[in-house]
Amino acid sequence: LSPFFIILFLGALFHNSNQPSYKKLESTKELKTMLWANHVEKITYDYRHGYIYITLNEKGLKSAKAKKDNIPTDPKNENAHYQLHVHPKFVDEYLALKKGNPSFPLLDTEESSIIDLFLNSTIFSTLLYLFGLFFLMSFVFSGTLGKNMVEITRSKAILWDKNNKTGITFKDVKGMEEAKNQVKDIVNYFKYPEKYKKIGAVSPKGAILIGAPGTGKTFLAKAIAGESDIAFLSTNGSDFTSMYMGGSTARIRNLFKKARKLKKAIIFIDEIDTIGRKRKTIGHHSHEDGDGALNQLLYELDGFESDAQIFVIGATNRVEMLDNALLRSGRLEMKVYTNYPAKTEREGTFDYYLKKIKTENNVSTQTLAVRTPGFSYADIKNVVNSAALIAINNKRKKVTINDFHQAIDENIAGIKRKVKILKPKEKNIVAYHEAGHAIVGHFLPRLSKIVKVTIIPRTSSALGFAQYEAQEKQLHSKNYLLDQICSLLGGRASEAIFLKEISTGAQNDLEKVTEIAHNLIIVYGMNKKIGHISYYHRKNPQQYDFTRICSEKRLQLINEEIDKIITQQYQRAVDIIKKHQDKIEKVVATLKDKEEINGDQFRKLVGPRPTLATEQKITKTNKKTPKASPKEKPPVKKQKTPKAKPPAKKQKAPKKVKSDNISS
Repeated sequence: LSPFFIILFLGALFHNSNQPSYKKLESTKELKTMLWANHVEKITYDYRHGYIYITLNEKGLKSAKAKKDNIPTDPKNENAHYQLHVHPKFVDEYLALKKGNPSFPLLDTEESSIIDLFLNSTIFSTLLYLFGLFFLMSFVFSGTLGKNMVEITRSKAILWDKNNKTGITFKDVKGMEEAKNQVKDIVNYFKYPEKYKKIGAVSPKGAILIGAPGTGKTFLAKAIAGESDIAFLSTNGSDFTSMYMGGSTARIRNLFKKARKLKKAIIFIDEIDTIGRKRKTIGHHSHEDGDGALNQLLYELDGFESDAQIFVIGATNRVEMLDNALLRSGRLEMKVYTNYPAKTEREGTFDYYLKKIKTENNVSTQTLAVRTPGFSYADIKNVVNSAALIAINNKRKKVTINDFHQAIDENIAGIKRKVKILKPKEKNIVAYHEAGHAIVGHFLPRLSKIVKVTIIPRTSSALGFAQYEAQEKQLHSKNYLLDQICSLLGGRASEAIFLKEISTGAQNDLEKVTEIAHNLIIVYGMNKKIGHISYYHRKNPQQYDFTRICSEKRLQLINEEIDKIITQQYQRAVDIIKKHQDKIEKVVATLKDKEEINGDQFRKLVGPRPTLATEQKITKTNKKTPKASPKEKPPVKKQKTPKAKPPAKKQKAPKKVKSDNISS
């Protein structure tokens, strides 16, 4: 039976492939033009499809239109030359037209062949449907599709055991001591269960690793797999997504079925928020595949079916997305937090990765740790690899400290753009802008020391930057935040003072300034007029919560206070730059010549930084408003000589005091 269907199908394709091609006419006006010119020999009407086929005579084949349309001039060619789609009333219209013009050709009707009638009948479509069904069932019974169905429901988890270890242990995890101590309890419980049973302690059912991207969640999980003597099943949340309804729940069932067969097992699900996100309640049905996957996971975590010891570890950087039922006691109850590494942890991480490459003796992990505050473990790994690639490109056999500095700069600001060269005018603007940042930051002792000032364009669209040695603080004072705003406005202030016009180069600075000023008032409550109130939205940090008692008047006051802070700090930056104009000129001249200055070179140019005590004394002196001396006071009411005018010299005294105050 199947050969008959194959032959029938191929015959249909062969029949359709032999159909001649026609030039199409746009409207009946073109047909009438041909008829009036006596260019038509034959017209055939296909009533089934609503087409007419026009065959030209010898005169028509020599016409300009035929030549334009590349119509073959062979008179023995019996195929029609043109095709036109017409409406059902065309026959009546043509017959009426022919009555007045007997020379017009007769209208022939196309006779359909037996094959045409069969191919266009419902019998043929039904047979094709039956052929497809027969073809599908043959695959099912032969096992080909059956194997695919098994793949749809099969878990993609990788098994790590004694014969297949990750090669990573807790010794390889540098830093994260608190997190390591927590997960060590998981491994020890499976290694030494008797020690826990004597006291009556019960192991938790699961844990959730929480941390920003690159903070070592997956690396820690690999260390657990390397340390444990039991089976470790590793998978990803995206492995459970399926285009087939019910595929996700089937894969979760299959995963736990594998784990129960192993008796003792640890299951690690990376990016668990893919299947563990909060269930939809409004406008959605509870039986959707995503909710079904979560429900199945919750059921498996409860473990009603088996006494097998299974521990589940999930990892996510979006814990707020997870369903509360997943995090309750008895499920993923242990919360393990991984944070960005501190200085000592960065040193250990650099030491771990530097052992894998060849470096010169002057490469210091302490120096690299100082230059990489805020870097994640993944960033540090990337820096080491980038430095090695830079050394290879420069045909060096060992990686130098300069290679690491270049790799760090590329991680922060992007690669140097050798093609994009600044014009002299733009270079001058960028030099004054970055010098303004550096000088203002240098004379604000609460801020960190300058590490580098550069005017080399980068691929991150930065035309230059002033880099500071970051302070690893958990808390910041109000004065520190104000100093940050002042330093960020130093670039704009320098342009205004030296170039007498401002540019668009301060866009990123202004965004940061506005954000800090907003946070200072409406998040940290550091404004006297607004008070100790925070409008921070914990559930959605991207939005501010003004739903609390906050009138239009208060919103206006918030905006006024933000403007006031930014205006005051801009004026403060202007004062610092005016006081140190000669130092800015030195920095600008050096930047134009070398394009890059490191911290030591910068401090040699501008001198030492003021101490915090010195800066505080200057601030207190500036805050003291000059009191008018008795000589400067206008006539008091007690003096009973209203007509007496003070001498002209005494009137000029206040002006002299004001000018002294500004210069200070």
